[in-house]
Amino acid sequence: MIGLITGAGMEINKVIPQTILAEVRYNFDLTNSYNDKGLDYQRNYLWQFNLGIKF
Repeated sequence: MIGLITGAGMEINKVIPQTILAEVRYNFDLTNSYNDKGLDYQRNYLWQFNLGIKF
């Protein structure tokens, strides 16, 4: 299985003394992965949302 990840993020430092981090990533497959329930092939897609505080 071969896939790619693309994303974007930003840092906000005006709200609180620490920096707030926000990031969005999209993970997707370029090739099919095997499904164990009947010889079907499928692709996986994932949206990932990350929040954090930089200390």
